[in-house]
Amino acid sequence: MGLDDRDPQNRTRLIASSATAAFAALIAAVLAVHLATAVAQVGSRQLDRELNDLTYALVIALAAAAVLYRSRRHRESRRAWLAIGFGMAAWAAGDLWFVIAYAGPGPIPYPSPSDGLYILQYAGLIAGMWIISGQFRSRAALSPALLISILGIATIWSWLVYDEVVEGAAGSAAAVAVTLAYPLLDLFLLISLVLALAARDWRPEPSLLLVGAGFVALALADSVYAVAVANDVYVGRDLGDALWPISAALIAAGSAFRTTAPTPVGPRGERALLRGLVIAAILLAVAILVVDHFSRVDGVTIVLAATTLAACCAQLVVLERDRRRRELELDELASIVDCSGDAMLTSDLEGTVSGWSPGAERLYGFSAADAIGHPLSELTVPRDRVGELAMVLARVRAGEPVTFETKRVTRSGIAIDVSIHAIPVRDLSGAVVGVTTAARDITDRHRLEAVERREREGRLWRERTKAALAEGRLEFWAQPIADVRTGTVHHHELLLRMKEGGETIGPDRFLPHAERSELIAAIDRWAIDRGSELARHEPVAINLSARSLATPELVGAVERAILAGTPAANFVFEITETAAAENLEAARELVTSLTDLGCGVALDDFGTGYGCFTYLKHLPVTTLKIDAGFIRNLGEDETDARVVRSIIAVAANFGIKTVAEGVESPRALELLRELGVDYVQGYLIGPPGPLAPPTLDEGVSAATTAR
Repeated sequence: MGLDDRDPQNRTRLIASSATAAFAALIAAVLAVHLATAVAQVGSRQLDRELNDLTYALVIALAAAAVLYRSRRHRESRRAWLAIGFGMAAWAAGDLWFVIAYAGPGPIPYPSPSDGLYILQYAGLIAGMWIISGQFRSRAALSPALLISILGIATIWSWLVYDEVVEGAAGSAAAVAVTLAYPLLDLFLLISLVLALAARDWRPEPSLLLVGAGFVALALADSVYAVAVANDVYVGRDLGDALWPISAALIAAGSAFRTTAPTPVGPRGERALLRGLVIAAILLAVAILVVDHFSRVDGVTIVLAATTLAACCAQLVVLERDRRRRELELDELASIVDCSGDAMLTSDLEGTVSGWSPGAERLYGFSAADAIGHPLSELTVPRDRVGELAMVLARVRAGEPVTFETKRVTRSGIAIDVSIHAIPVRDLSGAVVGVTTAARDITDRHRLEAVERREREGRLWRERTKAALAEGRLEFWAQPIADVRTGTVHHHELLLRMKEGGETIGPDRFLPHAERSELIAAIDRWAIDRGSELARHEPVAINLSARSLATPELVGAVERAILAGTPAANFVFEITETAAAENLEAARELVTSLTDLGCGVALDDFGTGYGCFTYLKHLPVTTLKIDAGFIRNLGEDETDARVVRSIIAVAANFGIKTVAEGVESPRALELLRELGVDYVQGYLIGPPGPLAPPTLDEGVSAATTAR
C-alpha cells in the first residue's frame, strides 16, 4: 500500500526518497567521468590530479547523499535537513561541472555555471539554518548576545577577508561581483548559524555543533580561495582544498544526530554567556583600532569595530545595572523571608534538610545548625505522619507541587496544625533535585474555626430546641432506680428527650447548647411543671441545671406544685457536683429550701470532684449518687471498691442514702449489696424508656434470683 501524497509528512518523505535516488545517479555519473579520465591518461602526469579530484568529488557527493538520506529520519527538522541536503547536492553538482570543464580542451571561464551552483549551495545551507531557528523561537532570538555576536562576526570578516577581496578583485563586472559574493555569503552563512544557536537558547546539541563546525570550515576555505583568486595567486592544493571536504564530512556527520527541542540555559547562564561575548567583542574592537593606528584599516571595518565597541559598552552598563537590581531584589527577598512568620526550608528528595529560615526556627524551635543535615522525619514530622511525608516527596519527585494541611511537632514536643506548600526544585536541565517547603502555623485559625463551628452548631441546636419547647416536642423518658434489698422500684429518674422528624434525640446533643443561654431556664421550668404532674402518681427524680441553682423562681414553682396536691416526698431533685462547685452558696440555699419543703435532693456523679466530701458539710442533701465510673469495673478493680466503700461509709455517717449508677452485671449488683448501698440504677435494672414506665419489680427480682 503506497503513501498518501496528500499528507504533508508523507509528501516530504517522498521528496527525500526521490532526491536520494536522483543523487545516487549523480554519484554514478561522477564516478564514470573520473574513471574514464583516469584510464585515458594512464602514465601521464595528470593521473595524480585526477585521482585527487575523484577522491574530493566522492567525499562531497557522499556527504550530500548522506544528508539527503538522513533527512528522512528527522521528523521535527526534516525540511531543514532537506534544504541543507539540496545545498550539498548543488555543491557536488558544481564540483562535477568543474571537473568536466577542467578535463576539456579550453580554459575554464570565470564566473562559470559552477559558481551559480555554489551560490545555490549557500542558499540551501542558509535556508536550513533559518528553518531550524524558526522551529525553536525563543526570547533569546533577539537578545543582546545575538546582536553582539553578529556585530563581532561582521567586524572580523570585514577586517580579515572582505577588505582583502575588495582590494584584489579584478576582471569583468560579473567576475568582481562573484568574487565579492563569496565572502558575503560566508558571512550570511555564519550569521544563520548564530541565529540557530540563539533560537536554541545557546545550548547546541551534537547535531548543530558538527554542522556549525562544518560551516566554519567551509567559510574559512572559501575565504582563503576568494582572497587567492582576488590576488591572482590561486594554484590549488592549498588549505582550502583540504577544508572543503572536511566541512562536507562534518555536515554529513551532523545529520546523523537528531535535532530536538533545546534545554534553556537559564538566566544565570545567559548572563555568563553575554558577559563572555561582550568581553571578546571589546577585545576584538580594541585590537582593530590599535592595528589601525599602525596600518590603515578600511573605513567599513573601523565603523563596524566602533559600533561593536559602543554596543558592548552599553551592554556592560545594562549588565551592571541588572546586577545591582538583582542584588537589591535578593536583599529584599531575604528580608521578607527573614521577617516572615512562615517557615521556609529546603530539602533533598529523601527529606534531608539543606536550608532552614529564621521563620522555621521560630515555628519549630530548631536552629539552622540543629536542622541542616538531618531528616525531617526526625525533626518535625510526628511518627504517625512519616508515611504522609513519603507520599509528598514521591509526588514532588514526579514534578508535582503539593499543598495540604497536617500536623507537625515543635522541638518541645507541642503538636501544631500547619499548612504546607511543597514545590519541586529543578536544575538547569529541568530535573527535580530537591524540595522547597513553606509552612504556616494555622493552629489558631483551626481553633477559631472550631469555636465558630461550635457557635454555629450551638445556634442551630438552640433554635431547634426552642422550637421543640414551643411545639411540645420535649418529653421525658424514665429509668428505674430500685431498692437493692427488695428489688422493687423506689422511683424513676426523668431523662429529657426531644422528638424531631420521627427521631428521638438524646440530651447530650442539644442540652449542652441550651445550657449556654437563657433557654435552659425555660427548659428547667418545663421540667418542673411536667415532673410535678408525674410526681402526683409516683416518686420521680428531676435533674436541675447549674443556672437553676441561683433562680429563686424554682423553689416557688415547687412550692406551688406541692400546694396543688403533689406530695413533697415524691420529688427528688438531682444536681451535679460540678454545678454545686460553680456556686456553692447558691447551691446550699437551694438545697436547704427544697429539703425544708420535704423534697429529696441528690448530689449526682458523686466522687468525680476534688472536694466531693467537703460538699457534704455545706449541702444538706438526702442522697448521694455514686458515679458509674466507680461501678462498671467494681469486681475487677480494688481501688474502685475502696472508693465505693468509703462513700457508703461517709454517707451512712451523715444519714444520707446512696444510689449506685451504671449497674450492668449481676456481679456488680451482688458486690454493691455486700458493701451496703441503698439503691441501684443501670441497664441491668432497666434502660431508659418512654413514659409511662412499667414497674421493674419483676426485672430486679429476676436479677436477684440470678445470683
